[in-house]
Amino acid sequence: MVAEHFKRDPSVISRGIRKVEKKRRDEKAFDSMVSKLEEAIKENKNRKIVK
Repeated sequence: MVAEHFKRDPSVISRGIRKVEKKRRDEKAFDSMVSKLEEAIKENKNRKIVK
């Protein structure tokens, strides 16, 4: 579903996710930044984007 949305092969999406997971394990600053982004997304999940 995600791969179709971005018009990418599922294996490309999977490799990208694995790279991010590895970087989160290896780099604490990156992990902190991603965690903050996750929280911001969770807080604003009810907002609707109208185009």
